[in-house]
Amino acid sequence: MNIFEIIGIIAWLSAAIPSIPQIIQTLKTKDVKWLSPLMFWIWAIWWICWIIYGWYLGSWQMEFFNSITTICSVIMLILIWKYSKRKK
Repeated sequence: MNIFEIIGIIAWLSAAIPSIPQIIQTLKTKDVKWLSPLMFWIWAIWWICWIIYGWYLGSWQMEFFNSITTICSVIMLILIWKYSKRKK
């Protein structure tokens, strides 16, 4: 593993790790009124673009790590949909 791969992993971690506490907090509180579905849609599209770019480059690491982050965005979209429906 070279320095650029290490930097890439650190970059992914700095983008992915903040999603996990948000998912946990949302599951605990079921409070989604302050969350923006648009932001999570944009993030999901953004990460999908990175997956496609990783595929183009032949970088399975880029595809794999960005897939995990895309899944986190989709989970948040599902939680926003589920818990915002509940309060109506």
